[in-house]
Amino acid sequence: MAFELVFENLQKICEGIYFNRVEELVEVYEVAASDHNGNIPFHKLVGMLDNSAVSATGAKLAFKSNKEIGVQIKTIPLDKVIQETKRVLLIKIDVQGWE
Repeated sequence: MAFELVFENLQKICEGIYFNRVEELVEVYEVAASDHNGNIPFHKLVGMLDNSAVSATGAKLAFKSNKEIGVQIKTIPLDKVIQETKRVLLIKIDVQGWE
């Protein structure tokens, strides 16, 4: 399972899945895993997309000179995605400043 909000990063994930021939093993979601369905603000930094964050402060913390783009992103409960009958081998979480 992969959850990615930044389109450019999502493209890299999909390329990696394709080149490693693991399409049958990985599900990709262009949403944020959360405790509820809804939308939240997300702050993308131009030129530093790997440092984008839910928190505007977190997004700019390391790269203060970058331009920020605020967007609304969709959230879904992780419990809704992971079915009780599905065995999950690994969950890696980068909370993008939502600590």
